[in-house]
Amino acid sequence: MMFKSSSFGFHISDESIKFIELSKTKNGIKISRYGEKKLPMGIIESGKIKDPKWLEQILILLKKEEGIESAHISLPYELFDENEQKFGIEVDNMLGNVMEEYLSVFKNSMIRAGSVEFEAGAIAKSVIKKGDSDTYMIVDFGNRRTGISIVSDGALVFTSVLDFGGAKLTEMIKNNLNISFEEAEKIKKEFGLKRDIENAELSKTFLNGFSILCDEINKHFIYWHVNKEKNGKDRPQIKKIILCGSNANIKGLKEYLSVAMKNKVELANVWTNVLDTEKNIPEINFEESFIFAPALGVVLKDF
Repeated sequence: MMFKSSSFGFHISDESIKFIELSKTKNGIKISRYGEKKLPMGIIESGKIKDPKWLEQILILLKKEEGIESAHISLPYELFDENEQKFGIEVDNMLGNVMEEYLSVFKNSMIRAGSVEFEAGAIAKSVIKKGDSDTYMIVDFGNRRTGISIVSDGALVFTSVLDFGGAKLTEMIKNNLNISFEEAEKIKKEFGLKRDIENAELSKTFLNGFSILCDEINKHFIYWHVNKEKNGKDRPQIKKIILCGSNANIKGLKEYLSVAMKNKVELANVWTNVLDTEKNIPEINFEESFIFAPALGVVLKDF
């Protein structure tokens, strides 16, 4: 079997372009380069390109800075209507005109698009061991939204987008404590649902925010289990919930969801199909690694 010596994966969102390069060496797969290029507001909105020329200029600059000739691309959840649920889907066939717009931008930027994939599928390829046939729910708790997907027997079978992310939790803290957004963001990262929180109002705010998230997750969890397959058979039970996304590391969130959902919840290991973290420590720290899951998922097809 032939392997490319190195490949880039991109994940594009409203806020940034995240990229990672993997290289094949005699000692296995290596992370060669990675980074994030912030996007000014208005270039991409809800996953749709609003200013293709500006996006092209940013990609041209990125190509020049990193020497990128080609890349596999992950596109955001927001391309689908908020709260719209998709069961039994072939996501790649649904992107249509939006995919063509992205391909055109990359072509004009002189970066060859090796493949284009929906974010939920890319994350699944990153966090679930190849060949694993069990059923999992993936909760991608991001800054602006939360993506919920279910993977069964290695296939993405359900995805939904919730209009609730870490920024709304920060906004709740800001309003309840009458502080700036920056101060609220710092408090969110520092405290979370720590048991020793003395501020009752802060603890209540976190509980309210987490309960909103948990209620939505539970609704999809129940819907999956109470409905049968088209052939009348029961759907397989969700083995565990895998938590990822830029806000997945909020203190107490994993434990709260585990108790509330009465199911095992664990933080994602985005290196599952890349390297053995017990033998090799990746350059990207654990907390930061979550945001690179989609880019890793698309680039893995070359390895």
